[in-house]
Amino acid sequence: MESEHFNQPGPRYARRQSAPFQKGGTVRIMLGRLRSAMTCRLCALGFLSCRGNSGLNLVLLKTLTRGRNLGNLYPSLKRSVVFWLDHSDSLTGIPRKHSLVRSFLKSVFPYLLSFVAFLLVVTIYWHHNVIETARFPSHFTSFDAYHLYLPFYTYTAESLASLDIPLWNPYQMCGMSYIGVLQGAVFYPPVYLFALVSPPKAYSIYLMLHIAVGGFFVLLLCRTLGISWLSSWAGALTFMLCSNTVEKIFGPAFLANSIYLPLMFLFVLKIFETGRMKWALALTMASVLPLLAGWVQALVYSFYALALFSAAIMMRQLWSKSTEPLFLRRGLLLILWSVILFLLLTSIQTLPVIETGRLATRSFGKLSEEMLTIDNSAMYDLFRLVYDTFNSKGDLLPFHLYVGAVPLILSVFALWNSRLRFFAVFFWGLAIGAMILSTGPQTPLFTAWLYLPFTRMFRAPFRILFLHAVSLSVLCSIGLDRLLQCVTANEAKGRRRMVSYLALGGIVVCVLLLYVWPASDAAAPSVMKVVYAASRWRIYLLLFSLLILLSAGIPKPARAGRYLVGFGCIGLIAVDLFRANHNLFFLPEKNPRIYEEHSHIVEMLKSLTNRSHSRVFIAADNVDYSYCIKLGQLSKLFLINDYENMNPMRYNRFCNYMFGKNDDRSRDFFWGWFNLDDKLVHPGFFNLMSAEYLWFSKEYLENNSKSAMTNYLMLKEFCDPIYEDNENAVFFNPRALPRAYIVGESRFVSDEEEILRILSSAEFVPDREVIISDSAHQRGRAGETPASTASEATIHSLKPEEIRIHVRLDGDGFLVLTDQDFPGWEATIDDVPTTILRANYLFRCVPLTPGEHEVVFRYRPRSFRLGVALSFLGLILLVGSFIAGILRHRMEGSHTKE
Repeated sequence: MESEHFNQPGPRYARRQSAPFQKGGTVRIMLGRLRSAMTCRLCALGFLSCRGNSGLNLVLLKTLTRGRNLGNLYPSLKRSVVFWLDHSDSLTGIPRKHSLVRSFLKSVFPYLLSFVAFLLVVTIYWHHNVIETARFPSHFTSFDAYHLYLPFYTYTAESLASLDIPLWNPYQMCGMSYIGVLQGAVFYPPVYLFALVSPPKAYSIYLMLHIAVGGFFVLLLCRTLGISWLSSWAGALTFMLCSNTVEKIFGPAFLANSIYLPLMFLFVLKIFETGRMKWALALTMASVLPLLAGWVQALVYSFYALALFSAAIMMRQLWSKSTEPLFLRRGLLLILWSVILFLLLTSIQTLPVIETGRLATRSFGKLSEEMLTIDNSAMYDLFRLVYDTFNSKGDLLPFHLYVGAVPLILSVFALWNSRLRFFAVFFWGLAIGAMILSTGPQTPLFTAWLYLPFTRMFRAPFRILFLHAVSLSVLCSIGLDRLLQCVTANEAKGRRRMVSYLALGGIVVCVLLLYVWPASDAAAPSVMKVVYAASRWRIYLLLFSLLILLSAGIPKPARAGRYLVGFGCIGLIAVDLFRANHNLFFLPEKNPRIYEEHSHIVEMLKSLTNRSHSRVFIAADNVDYSYCIKLGQLSKLFLINDYENMNPMRYNRFCNYMFGKNDDRSRDFFWGWFNLDDKLVHPGFFNLMSAEYLWFSKEYLENNSKSAMTNYLMLKEFCDPIYEDNENAVFFNPRALPRAYIVGESRFVSDEEEILRILSSAEFVPDREVIISDSAHQRGRAGETPASTASEATIHSLKPEEIRIHVRLDGDGFLVLTDQDFPGWEATIDDVPTTILRANYLFRCVPLTPGEHEVVFRYRPRSFRLGVALSFLGLILLVGSFIAGILRHRMEGSHTKE
C-alpha cells in the first residue's frame, strides 16, 4: 500500500518527502538533513545579526525563500526561515504588528513599480515624440500653451509662493477677477510645480505627470475588475499614448480634468459593492480635483457617464436577480452624500466662477447657439488639415479618436469575456455614444443631448471623445485578459475558440479600416472620418496575428505562451502609438526663452509705468508668441490686451464700440484680444483706458491688412516715439488719462448705448466730467463748487486686491479710477465706507468733498467669502464622515463576530 501511494504522480515536493524510504539508507538521509538544517539556521541567524534589526531584511529573506527552486531544493532552509520569521519579535526586536506594514508594502510594491514604469514611458515619449519632433515655432494649434495656461499657472504659483491667494488680476483688461476664472487653477496642488522649476520646464513636467497618473488610474480600475497585470498594463499604455490624450498637451486643464474618470468608475463600483463611507469620500475627492484643475467640461461629461454606470449596475442587479450582494440603497445614499460634499468643497471656486460667468461673454446656456458649429466636429478641420499636411508618415491619422490598431482588435475580444461581459457591453456603449455625440449637430442625437442640464455651456463637442479613449482602454484590458485565458487553455476547444476570436476581430478591424481608407480626400463625407487607420496598420495587424497563432502552437508550458502574447501585445501597442502620434509644433520647453526675446522693452516699459501706474497696448501678431497676450501676468506689466474665456460682456461692448464694430459678441473681443487689422479705431479708446504707451510690432504692420497701417499712422500723429529698432516701435500717448484723476462735473445717463455714443463724440471732455450710469447718483450738483484741474490724485499703494489713493480737492468732485468696475470691490474714504459708482460705462468713481482724503479700494468678493465658509463646512463634514464611517465599520465587524 505504501509503495503504491508513493509511486503515484504528484508534486515534486511530495515525491521528495518519500526519499527516506528509497535507496540510500535512512541514517544517511537523516544526517544530511540535520546538517542542512543546522547550516541554514546558522546562515539565517548570521545574516540577521550582521545586517541589523531591519524589517526589510525579514521581507527580503521571506522573498528569497519563496522561490520554487529554492523551496524545492532546500526545504529545510524554507522551514528554518519561517521559524526565524515567526520568532522575529524576540530575535530582532521587531514587533509582530509590523507584519501588517510589511504585508501592505508587499501589496503596494507592484503598483509603485507600475507607476514608475509609466513615468519612464511617458518621459521617453515626451522627449522623442513631443519635443524632438517639433519643427514649427508657432501655430494656432499650440496657441493656448503660450497665451493661456503657462501665464495662468505661473501667476498662480508665484502668488501662492508669496502666501497670497490671487483674487484679482490687475494686469489685463483694466483689471479682471482672477478667482472667478477657472483656468487659473488656484487651488490645484500640481500647479505649484511652476514655483519650483522654470515655467517652460514645469509645463512639460505637469503634463507628463498627469498622463502617467491617468494611465495609473486605468490600471487601478482594471485591477479592481479582476483583470490580470499584463492586460491592465496594456489598457494603461493605450490610454496614456492614444491620440485623444496626447492631443491635450496643448490644453493641460482639460487633460487634468479628464484623467480622473477611471478613478471615479472605480469608487462608484466600490460604493455599490461594499456600502462603505470611505469610498464615497474618495469619490468626492476624485470629483473635486478635476474641477480645481481649471476646467469643467470634461467633469460634466464624466458625471453623466457615472450616472449611466450607476444606473447600469442597478438594472443589472434588479433584472438579473443576481445573488451577488450589492448595497443598492445605501450606495445611492452614499453617492448623494458625495455630491453634497462635492458642492460644498468646491464652493470656494465655483461661486466666484458663477458670479463672473453671469457677467461674461461666455454666459451660461447661450454659447451653443452661436459657436457650436465653428470647427467643432470630431474631425476639427484646422487641426486635421495641419496634421495631415505636415505628418511625416503621410498617412491617415486622427487627432482625437485613434487608440491603436491592436487595442481595437482586443476590444472586440472583450465581448467574449463572460466574466466581465457586463462591463464590456457598458464601455462599448459609452465609446460608441461618445463617438456619435462628438460629431456635433451632424447627428439628431446631439440635439437631444443639448436638452440635458449644463450641456449648452460648452462648445467643441469633439472633447467628449475622452470618454471614448477611457472606454476603449478598459475594453483593451478586458479583451486581452480573455485572449490570455484562451492562450493558456490546455484543451483544443479553447484554442479553436481563441483562433476564431482572432479571425473575427481581424475581419471587423479590416472592414472598418478599408471602409474609411478613401477618407483621405478632404471632400469625403464626415461620417467616413469617424474611424481612422494607423500609419502602419497592415504591419501591426499582421504581426499581431502571427504572434497569436504562434502562441497557440506552444503546447508547454502554457505560461510561456501567456507571457509571449501579453508582452507582445504591449509591445505592439507601444510601437503603434509611438509611431502614430507626433507633435509638430513648439511647446514652451522647446523654446524656453521665447518670452525673453523683447525683455529689454518690457523692462523699459515697467520702469515707465511703475511711476504713473499707466497701461500699455501691444499691437502684434497673435501667433508670434514672443508678444504674449498675457505678458502682463508673466512680467507684471499693466496691459489692456488679454486672452480670456470669461471676458466681461461690458468690456466686450466697450471695445467693440470703440473699434467701430456693432457685433456685441465679436469673436476677437469675445476672447479679450484686439488689434488694428479690422476697422479704424477711435483714439479715445486708448485715452479712456489710460494706455499711455503703445507698442507696435513692425512685422505685424507690414504683413497685415491696410487697416492696420492706417490705424498705426493715425495714432503716430499725436504720439511721441520713445524707442525703435528693427522689430519694434514704442510710442508715448500724451492724451491718455491718468490711472486715477479728479473731475468736477458729472452727468447721469441711464441708457448704455447713449453712454457709448457720448464717450466717442467730441462733446465729451473726459478730464473735466464723468458719465455715471448708476441710479444711486441721480441728484444734481447745481449751486455746488466743482473741483478744478488743480485738484490732485496720487496712487500711494497699488496691490492686486488693494489700491490706496491720496486726493486733494478744492471743491466737490469725483475720483475716477480707470479700473474695471466689478462686483466685490469696496471703497472707504478716510476709513468710512462709501458707494462705488460706475463711471464712463466701464470704470469706477467715488464722490468727494473738498479737502484731503485717503481713498482705499479693496476687493472682497462676497462670493469668495461665502465659498470659503461653505468649503470649510464641507471639510468638517468630510472629516466627520470619515470618522463616522470607521466607527460604523468597526461596530458592524463586532456584531458579525458575535
